[in-house]
Amino acid sequence: MDTEKLRENVSTAGKVHGIRLYRRDGKPRRNFSESERLTLLGNHEWELDEFLRLFAPRQYPYIRQREVPGEGRQWQTVHHRLTRDNVAKHLLADFLPGVSPTWVGTQAWENTAFVAIDVDYRGDEEDFRERCQPVENALLTLGIPKTSLLLQKTPSGGCHYYFFPYEPIPTAEIEPVLEKVGLKHINGQHEIFPSETLRFRLPFGHIPGEEHDPDAWWKFMHRYESNEFPRVNWKRCCRRAESFARRQQEMTECATPSSPGRGCVSRTVERQRTAGTRNGSLSRLGKFVDSGEIAELLKKGIPCEGTRVEITKKLAWHLVFVRRMTADEASAWLTDWVYRTGSATSATVRADLARGTRKAKRQTRDIVNWCVARRNEGKYRGTGIFSRSEVDFFVDLVMNSPVGERAARIYFAMSFLNFAKKNGCKGRDGWTCCPSVRGVIRKWNGCSGMRYKPYMDWALEVGLIEMVREKWQPKGRKGRARTYLVCIPSQTTEKSTLGRVDIHIA
Repeated sequence: MDTEKLRENVSTAGKVHGIRLYRRDGKPRRNFSESERLTLLGNHEWELDEFLRLFAPRQYPYIRQREVPGEGRQWQTVHHRLTRDNVAKHLLADFLPGVSPTWVGTQAWENTAFVAIDVDYRGDEEDFRERCQPVENALLTLGIPKTSLLLQKTPSGGCHYYFFPYEPIPTAEIEPVLEKVGLKHINGQHEIFPSETLRFRLPFGHIPGEEHDPDAWWKFMHRYESNEFPRVNWKRCCRRAESFARRQQEMTECATPSSPGRGCVSRTVERQRTAGTRNGSLSRLGKFVDSGEIAELLKKGIPCEGTRVEITKKLAWHLVFVRRMTADEASAWLTDWVYRTGSATSATVRADLARGTRKAKRQTRDIVNWCVARRNEGKYRGTGIFSRSEVDFFVDLVMNSPVGERAARIYFAMSFLNFAKKNGCKGRDGWTCCPSVRGVIRKWNGCSGMRYKPYMDWALEVGLIEMVREKWQPKGRKGRARTYLVCIPSQTTEKSTLGRVDIHIA
């Protein structure tokens, strides 16, 4: 029974699932037994137990808050065990006409099955959106798509961002990982839950001014328990956070080169200079990738008025083409740098800080997006960067090939690995990916039509790739391409610094 029909039954018959909501004198009932509340929830006892195990495994003590018209809401600590009935009151919200809505909240044990980020609403819609953006950027950096998020409004008008790992994770590990991607726990701004010391409001409760859906919670639990709701690989999130923090550290070190006149980028910088000259309109920006100049800019910041845009272009080019950052990562990092170093030397930044506008941020984002678009127009999609051991592995594979075939075969091998790094998953034996022939492989240089087939046969013969799953192509529906394992030796510490133009095959 949907929400509208339920409320129609309440207004006409005064009963829901056979439970009377009004007394004989017509006044709303105020007291309900636990069994009556469970019946009003639709007798979803199994889902309610799973809800408790997921969101409220630590049931003592808990906090409770009631909405009293005309009075402020205050949390109260209850030194009793949280029961089914308490959670039922929370999930029923304002559905019972004679009972004030109640919220409950709990804290976590040392392990948790969910992660939540709380962004409070402080009366300013633009300020709220500005504080939501770093959260979404951080989640994107961790590789968490929007489809894996459960978004819940809060009674104050804020938002809770939930995501759910495949397995329980250490509660104490959450804040350090999110801090590595630029999201710190700051009261009233960004608050990270769950916590072993702070209690957190359960989801699917009452939102003042909005119609409550009493079925939303059990529909979500059905999706969660049946694995229809996408979950998150937390170990992969940790690796991405480490990688992001390492890049940030490298940029910090780049600002203080060890010796005068030397920067921290050599082969990669040279590769990007060459790439810039090959991309037509980008050639005039090749001078931007000068490690010594970048180091000086990072160290000094915006020196005076009228220089912010020009310096932002240089740094954006460096972040996008040399550091290989995504648009969101580069925009977030560069915006923070602009406001931090230009508060005294940029008129636009001073105006933004004084008036609460974001003109400098929009300009910075536009510059970064322009650079990303130029990068995507070139041949260097994905990472396009390889480690020394990977290059040596490619060279060994082609040494027994005819001289005229070596360059084309090694290019095919690098294209396959580059696609796997961008779209696949890294495992113990290499990278797993699903490149379609028509949409991906035939678009590589020298692979149009059926010319890709000899390269595929060679790669399978020498053991570069191994087919681990056959394609699936149902009639009239979207299928799945063949799954290949790119058998590259695993390198856990070696950095990827070489691009295609750094490699010359005799």
